[in-house]
Amino acid sequence: MKTKLTKANVAALGLPDGKADAIHFDTEIPGFGIRFRRGAQGIIVTWVLQHKRGRETLGRYPAINAEQAREWAAKVHAQIALGHDPAAAREEEKQQRAENVGAILRIYLPGKKLRPRSRVEIERHLLKNAASLHGRPVAQITRRDIANCLAGVTERSGTSQANRTRASLSAFFMWCCRQGLIDTNPVAFTSRHKEESRHRVLTDAELRQVWKALPDDDYGKAVKLLMLTGQRRDEMGKLRWSEVDLARGTISLPSERTKNGKPHELPLSPPVRAILEAQPRFGDLVFGRRGLLDWAKHKKLLDAQLQFSDPWVLHDLRRTAATRMVDLGILPHAVEAVLNHYGHRSGVAGVYNRSLYAVEKAQALARWAEHVMAVVVPLSVSGKPNTDRISRLYQAMKSTATVVPLKQA
Repeated sequence: MKTKLTKANVAALGLPDGKADAIHFDTEIPGFGIRFRRGAQGIIVTWVLQHKRGRETLGRYPAINAEQAREWAAKVHAQIALGHDPAAAREEEKQQRAENVGAILRIYLPGKKLRPRSRVEIERHLLKNAASLHGRPVAQITRRDIANCLAGVTERSGTSQANRTRASLSAFFMWCCRQGLIDTNPVAFTSRHKEESRHRVLTDAELRQVWKALPDDDYGKAVKLLMLTGQRRDEMGKLRWSEVDLARGTISLPSERTKNGKPHELPLSPPVRAILEAQPRFGDLVFGRRGLLDWAKHKKLLDAQLQFSDPWVLHDLRRTAATRMVDLGILPHAVEAVLNHYGHRSGVAGVYNRSLYAVEKAQALARWAEHVMAVVVPLSVSGKPNTDRISRLYQAMKSTATVVPLKQA
């Protein structure tokens, strides 16, 4: 049955008597037709195009009218004449839809070997910050898509977070290139924000203000450990009792909890020991049942009390400890050892120098803790020796579990 499939003609077509399925073909476009099929809910009418490689289905009539269907059929017919395979194109499109960013990330992330802290950060970048890309096929992501995504991250979370997200996306798409999923990395040539390295070092007066403003809770105690030890935020915030040896007087951080992937042993200064000894135990974690998590919320409350003219972050406490230890006469290699840095042991020294500098670290941390405690409670008041300092420090330690008396007044 053939007729020119126009708006007027199609309206007059239907199923011939006694048939459950029939196709009316067009007289001008080979293989183009309209199919009538009897179904459970009535007659189903669809546009089709039959050719040597199979049958294409456009959609249902009358949602798609005759004019739209003819245009589609002519286009597909021309593509077939040029060697295009519609079935292969459909299969490729189906595969691309299955290979969307979200689906590939579910393969990429579990197979990536990362330290716990790094995994948290990279998952934030790829699963949260880049969520707008998840439903898109990997092969269809363009440089503009990446730029728009990063612009949103910049607006919501700032330039630093956008740069970190960009780096994580670049690593992911390079992995996709190596897997044969894409040919080029769409992150390439996208803009990276200029960042200035931080140089903030807190003064003694600022250290005193921070210490006194800290609450007597897990957050306050953890920040005081950061101030006294110069360690990284999560190294103290997620400290475990299994890493603390009060008998030996050490904290032993395993390699999976340090940034450089090297184990780190930290001698306990008297104030740090006092904080840990007074801390109640509810599980293996020293602070909280899952470790300290909501740092930003607590920092915001702390800043509201301090109102410093120059912005500061908790990592500045690490830089402050390192800088001020050197100012106190502690040798740089001992400071580097306290920070778990290995830059001073590069080249031949890195091969042969395996010293852990345990004695030097203990002396450095004790000297720094003594300085911090002297700042918190000055050695003199109005020019006179503060002979009551030890007593008051001891009482403060008992009441807040955050301070320990020094051996000398």
